[in-house]
Amino acid sequence: MSIKVFCDIADLNNIKKFNNNNFVKGFTTNPSLMRRAGAKDYESYSKQILKV
Repeated sequence: MSIKVFCDIADLNNIKKFNNNNFVKGFTTNPSLMRRAGAKDYESYSKQILKV
């Protein structure tokens, strides 16, 4: 059985940390997590996440 692990986070530091981990295959997020991570403008914050 093949399992893929995705992190449901929005904190840029954690995304950078887990992005270097071969175990994590991708990321998901939502506006609540982005707000908790300090996002004021969701569009620009999303673009920052995509750059990582």
